[in-house]
Amino acid sequence: MFVLFTLLIITGGCGRAKDESAKSQPPAQTTGATTEQVTTATTKNETDIPASSADPRKGMAAKISDFSYDLDGDGTDETVELHTQAERSSDGNIAWDDGQSWLLVVVNGDNYYPLLNQFVQLGRVYFSVWSNDNNKANITAAVITGSGVNLRNYTYNGDTNSFASQELFDIGGMNVLFSSMPDY
Repeated sequence: MFVLFTLLIITGGCGRAKDESAKSQPPAQTTGATTEQVTTATTKNETDIPASSADPRKGMAAKISDFSYDLDGDGTDETVELHTQAERSSDGNIAWDDGQSWLLVVVNGDNYYPLLNQFVQLGRVYFSVWSNDNNKANITAAVITGSGVNLRNYTYNGDTNSFASQELFDIGGMNVLFSSMPDY
């Protein structure tokens, strides 16, 4: 439900969302018109992200957001932090460049789980923390650029003391004309 809501917000904001019924019918051809190729959402599993004692926040200049919640079910809150390499000016605003490194990390005492650590060109990173019907905590990250959208979900795996990463949605080769996603 959460993922569907997130996808609706993201695709609805770009002003180019397609009607679902259009996927099952061939597109109408008009003289001189070209057809767009529809890229479907894919779901694929990735490797687990183990705990590390090395702090990955070194080199990150600004903490954008954080949220504390018991992600591993041990009764103690962990903290999810979103950082960027872009620096804050003296007035508190972030000095964005055309691209910067981003870090989404779970901090659990002296252990760090770097969920997302990547350079994002002409885009932003957002995250949500939510729980399903079984009260299992989930972290969903959205990387939104001018040419693509990627959604990835992370859940804690107590058997391996790691976070399982699952790609929920990845579409590229598009040109975002508008998004209602707030800027930092």
